Amino acid sequence: MIDRLHHHARRLHAHVSHHAKRFHAHVHHHRRRIFPLLLLLYLSLLVYGALSSDVGSLIPPGSDKFFHGLEFFFLAILIFWTLQAFFGIHKFFLLFFVLILSSAIGVASEYLQLSSGARSFSWFDFLADAVGIVAALLVLVLFELFRKD
Repeated sequence: MIDRLHHHARRLHAHVSHHAKRFHAHVHHHRRRIFPLLLLLYLSLLVYGALSSDVGSLIPPGSDKFFHGLEFFFLAILIFWTLQAFFGIHKFFLLFFVLILSSAIGVASEYLQLSSGARSFSWFDFLADAVGIVAALLVLVLFELFRKD
């Protein structure tokens, strides 16, 4: 009787393990589709915001820098997840690349605002973007450190 139960437990474990591996592969496969689409959608919203003159009316007065930081916090995380899903490079290089790419997008968005005529280039906006990027990178590093424990 005990041998029979042990046999069924082993079969159940093998069955669950098999389906868990398939589920993980399925999720990993879809990450490669979802993250780039989310990133493109998010970048489209950032470009729209940079070119639009009425974005300032949507946020509370005095919170412009906070929202700049928040926008680029999420941008850096989306870039990290997208690149991580596609490339198996060392985390340090990935974080460095995210810093460079996100910062370049921050400068480009300020130049877009300048070219729109309705808004202007601001180093303080870029500084708020950079604070959001660095905060995102710190969160990602802390997440990696605590995940390994």
